Amino acid sequence: MRSLKFRLKNNLFKTQTPFSSPLPFPLLNPNLVCNLNNRFFSNKNNHNSNSNSNSNRNSNVINSNLNFGNDKSNLSFNENQLNQESLVSIKVDCSNIYQKSELLNAPTIKMKQTPLMQYINSLLKVGELITIEKFMEECLTNIQYGYYITQNSIGSKGDFITAPEISQLFGEMIGYWCIDAWYKLGQPNQFNLIELGPGTGKLISDILNVSRSLPKFHDALSIHLIERSPLLRSKQATALNCKFNNTFFQKDLFLSETNKQVLVTNSGTKVFWYSKFSDIVSTNPSIIIAQEFFDALPVHWFKRDKKSWKEILITDDITNDKIEDYKLVISKKPNFNCAQFISLAPIRASEKIDESKTVEISLEAIRIFKGLMEYIKNNKGAVLTIDYGNSKPEGVSLRGFKNHTLCSPFEEPGLMDLTANVDFGTLEATANSMQVFTHKLVTQREFLLNLGIEARLIKLLKSANESEAQNLISSYLRITDNKEMGEQYKVFCVTNSPNLQLSGFE
Repeated sequence: MRSLKFRLKNNLFKTQTPFSSPLPFPLLNPNLVCNLNNRFFSNKNNHNSNSNSNSNRNSNVINSNLNFGNDKSNLSFNENQLNQESLVSIKVDCSNIYQKSELLNAPTIKMKQTPLMQYINSLLKVGELITIEKFMEECLTNIQYGYYITQNSIGSKGDFITAPEISQLFGEMIGYWCIDAWYKLGQPNQFNLIELGPGTGKLISDILNVSRSLPKFHDALSIHLIERSPLLRSKQATALNCKFNNTFFQKDLFLSETNKQVLVTNSGTKVFWYSKFSDIVSTNPSIIIAQEFFDALPVHWFKRDKKSWKEILITDDITNDKIEDYKLVISKKPNFNCAQFISLAPIRASEKIDESKTVEISLEAIRIFKGLMEYIKNNKGAVLTIDYGNSKPEGVSLRGFKNHTLCSPFEEPGLMDLTANVDFGTLEATANSMQVFTHKLVTQREFLLNLGIEARLIKLLKSANESEAQNLISSYLRITDNKEMGEQYKVFCVTNSPNLQLSGFE
């Protein structure tokens, strides 16, 4: 069995510190998981376990608080479903820790020796600490082994599916919304259509198809995509009917400093790719879309004692000879991330909270959102965010998705999707602090119905055969029904001016 030890290259609490680690610890309260038939650790009794169900990433989300104390519960799961030869046994020992009363008493879990784990094994060193944010970041975007860099993640053959892949109606409604926004912006002769995390490119492709119904809108737009993955860039270019050779999106381009690339669609629309939003230099008015983007940004876990906020960290267990044992500890003093939490999310940081509860928040999401707000203030425009989450989140929600099945986020680092609920309340507070105009938060169902999705469905059904009609209706229900994605997903819009009030939020 290989040793899993943590090593920190630079100061732990500087932003964007280049270090990585797996987090060998199950997220959920063991009592809660066991009461739910071990849904997070077994396909049994999970109504989304069949890969044919193409589950979205919000299925069966459970919000739970991390328990630091004397919980003696043990977690069992179906080991027959796992390849025992490729697993490493991980346990969090609750003895002789930094602060005994604050250590989470965890059950034993097993983690496969994935390529990312093997990479991390060569770096880790005993006795040092890492944040949960860095674990999530490394799992998703490690330059060699990160999930979004290497895996076929989205669609029926991937690990999860999003609304654009489920129904063409979704992309068409967003396309019509973009036209409305462009019209209310004054029909600029040049404007940017920007999407953050475009996935397979299905949404932006549907929007482009809708744009052809209004040539003036189509001719005015240029497409700007924020995407780090060469694999996904290639899929997006294909979806947009761009001409390129097989080596255009090769991985060594990902290592370049700017990572900007440009292609042209078969209809003459320019498409630009960037690694981060701040790389965009255009000053044209912009319509910005973030559909299931913020949920994939890494999160921190914080706890508060009587004096101050502390961050939950991971350390190797140096109190015994078992190299596979790890501990989840609370920082002895407020660290840099605690200060950033207070600075970036003052409302949440000032809330009265029980010491037993854990706060989960993405500081990276706040930083990016602030950048979006600044951009539309300076250049005019709107930001449309569609994701799952709440105005007042509670507990922790970090989870994994593999083969359309909800699972522990620590089962296969680098080989499965990780996601967490979006804190819409903090995003709204951030927007309000920057003097931009916020629309009320609505459900995805409300938003799509307000845009006229039912009328579009009826029109399509008139020319559909029986099989096509069944698919149209089932996919429509999937994205609008309150028991599916309709209520779980929320839509939030921000514009640069109160005079720019957009459709869908009536």
